[in-house]
Amino acid sequence: MGENKIGYSMSLNNYINYKNDKRVLQEIDSIGATASWANSLLITRGKKAIYCQPSGIVLNQYNYVRILDEYLAKRPDLVADAAVLHLNMVVLFALEEKFPCN
Repeated sequence: MGENKIGYSMSLNNYINYKNDKRVLQEIDSIGATASWANSLLITRGKKAIYCQPSGIVLNQYNYVRILDEYLAKRPDLVADAAVLHLNMVVLFALEEKFPCN
């Protein structure tokens, strides 16, 4: 796995191949925190959230990994394209599916 550089977006392929690596877990945690902030901003501005996390559920890097793994198990097409997909995008899709806004 290459060095993380400013502006670098980790690929889904890196997640699949190195998901127990400390740097990958930190990236997952960072993506989750950013998604949470984005959701808060959208809600504050009266816009639809990307995902609607139930109260009482605290998300951390391990929850994100579980949610992402469940999502990927249902989406072999994404796994097949893992080298060209950005991890942050797939995490958002996984959160959106796991916690839909009704």
